[in-house]
Parts: sequence; C-alpha cells; structure tokens
Amino acid sequence: MVKKRIVINYDNLPTGVLQEIEKQYPEGWANHVIKVQGAKDNFFYAILVDTEDISYLVKVKVKKDRKGIDSDEDFLPDFEEISGPDAAISPNDEPFAEQAEE
Repeated sequence: MVKKRIVINYDNLPTGVLQEIEKQYPEGWANHVIKVQGAKDNFFYAILVDTEDISYLVKVKVKKDRKGIDSDEDFLPDFEEISGPDAAISPNDEPFAEQAEE
C-alpha cells in the first residue's frame, strides 16, 4: 500500500498529527528541520512526520540567527584567565574527573 503524501503548514495540523510529532521527536524537532526546494527559486523548511496512512511534510517557521561571532577572540577565553599553577594538567589527569576532597 502506498502512503498518501501531504504538505501542510504546522498551524493547520490536526491534533493527532501534533501528538505524532511529540512521539517521533520527544526531544524537539529543531535539529530535524530540512530545507525543501519549492517551485522556481522558492524554498521552505519542514519536518517529516509519518502516520500509518499518511506521510506529512510539515512546513515550519524557522528563525535564523543573524548574529554571529565576529572573530575567534570573541569566543575563546583569554589565556591569562586559564593559566596559573592550578591550570596545569598532568598526563595522568582525566578530563572532568572529580577530585577527592582533603
């Protein structure tokens, strides 16, 4: 049996499909958005949702982050902040290992 394919806007979804989205994407669907090429040069963003009878391509609104990091200097800490006698790492140290209290 071939599934019916429907393209639908998120705002117009039936309640059952909203529940199916919660099942299929329990931690959210933000990391599962795909860019779909539409007619001519148009495109839209969507997620895929499958039910027993229908395969939905659900159009979702995407807010792009227009702010960016101007340079690595804005992202990386100054070396002075992490240097000092307590910052030394020996080869035997494990990252994020808890230190025993004295």
